[in-house]
Amino acid sequence: MLVLMIRRPRTGINTMGVAMHCIILNFFMIGTLTLLGGLATADDTGVTTGRVAGGIFVPTGEDGDIAKISFVLQLTGSVQFRDRIGAEAEFNWTPINLDGSLHPSGQINEARQITAVAGLVLTSSKLTGEHRSPVAYLSGRLGFSRIAVRSDTTTTVGGWIAGTVAATQTLPPFSFPIRETENAFVLSPRAGFMIRPSGSTLVDFSVTPTFLFHGGKITTQIMATIGFGMLGTLD
Repeated sequence: MLVLMIRRPRTGINTMGVAMHCIILNFFMIGTLTLLGGLATADDTGVTTGRVAGGIFVPTGEDGDIAKISFVLQLTGSVQFRDRIGAEAEFNWTPINLDGSLHPSGQINEARQITAVAGLVLTSSKLTGEHRSPVAYLSGRLGFSRIAVRSDTTTTVGGWIAGTVAATQTLPPFSFPIRETENAFVLSPRAGFMIRPSGSTLVDFSVTPTFLFHGGKITTQIMATIGFGMLGTLD
């Protein structure tokens, strides 16, 4: 996942802006699948999948100094509009597990990251309702990412996660914490395979490397997930 960081003025929390951002991301994913799904020909059934996955989020480098392995929730939808080529949209939500040992007891440190991407997917064989053999896939997606950190402490550690924590400021006693956000464009590769245990059910195993480019530095994140879903058609 390739991320180009965009900095915003430090203006505090904008609840309406956060809500609108999430709405735009959802319309982006839905619109991409609808548009590309309409390209299916009469010979192509427009096979669709919907998957819900959970897994681990692994920060590395400077982010690994302040964040630990965390849980990630992943929602994925895809549509096949040619023999082995299709479109895929994905939404990830990660409650980042910050390392509490770096801060005194009682300090508030919370981080959340969301990512929405959509793009093309290439499969090893055509998805059909009849064949149950495993299907491998490789996809490349483009989209947006947002991280939000709520903290009442500062840190000198850099990085996509820690750098956002560092943007908060130490507050006087009895003050409310500061929340900082960063937005990013995302380019995301993904590799995995799906198996069909029975009927139209799917089990999906995937790995997504994430490469973040910010301030002249490169940070890597990795997501590994196991998902469950259903197979359908656009008919």
